[in-house]
Amino acid sequence: MNLHQAALPSFILLEQKFTDRMNLWLNVESLNANQKIWLNSKFLNLDIEAIEQQMKVYDTITTTLRIRVKNLNSQGNDQLLEIFTNELKFMHHIKPIIGALGNKDLRQRHWQQIFEMTPTNFNPGMDVI
Repeated sequence: MNLHQAALPSFILLEQKFTDRMNLWLNVESLNANQKIWLNSKFLNLDIEAIEQQMKVYDTITTTLRIRVKNLNSQGNDQLLEIFTNELKFMHHIKPIIGALGNKDLRQRHWQQIFEMTPTNFNPGMDVI
């Protein structure tokens, strides 16, 4: 066995670790960018179906990386993957709220009722919704 054949499995493993890590970082960056949009945009401008599709993509990536997490480090867990997973859980938790508030059928009277039920003096104009 020559040097190239002996080194090949190590290089393949190293490449896979790098690919997994890069994939995780790119998706963390993507989720952060999307969260800013989803949480700071006017509710009526959001497309809940597109958000749900993107969340499914993130879920698939998380599942795949969890299966391969041992490639990410020798302890079998990864702090960044845990943070990513927790952010996804948060978004799954508030996604129904975004969907409900982004309902195109809500009228001004509905918004008035919503804000009357909230324990705040906040009463936005139509530029928020």
